[in-house]
Amino acid sequence: MAKLRKFSDIIERIEHLRNLLKLNKSRFSMEIGMKPQTYNNFIGSQGSKPSVELILGIMNKFGAHPNWLLNGTGPVFTDETKSKAILDQQDRAERFGESGAVGEARTPYTARTVPQDVEHLQAEIEAMEPLLQRVEMHIQQVEQQQLPIIERYLGLMRRYFELDPVAALEEFRVMLNRIQQRASSR
Repeated sequence: MAKLRKFSDIIERIEHLRNLLKLNKSRFSMEIGMKPQTYNNFIGSQGSKPSVELILGIMNKFGAHPNWLLNGTGPVFTDETKSKAILDQQDRAERFGESGAVGEARTPYTARTVPQDVEHLQAEIEAMEPLLQRVEMHIQQVEQQQLPIIERYLGLMRRYFELDPVAALEEFRVMLNRIQQRASSR
């Protein structure tokens, strides 16, 4: 049972490193040259033993210290200069939206990223404004064109109901059927 605990400790350290690097599981696995599904098998409920491919990929790509990775002792990285460069690169990628997969939770905003994000969103809203105005104009045109026709038709139907209610009711049912068929064909 002690060996199983040791493997789970390694997996916990790998996940700690992934979180430290601010990478989602898919991106982390691709960075170390592994398929995301294979990586998920190691860290998921299946509890697979970490492979040499996984350990070496992490050590080579991110400079993780083998003693820390396997035993939990010593520094996380073999070279502090390299680790700082990797963490800085990950931080820049996160600020500019290059990390994270669809559906993954993103790291909370920091004071440095909020102004850039706000400016970006304002620019997107300004770019969409002309389109929204055109859509609104089109809706108004359709309403102006169709409303008088509908009002005239209702007026005719009221008079028709007064003159011949049975025939009016039958014609109204036929019209409703046509409307339903057109709506379902779209």
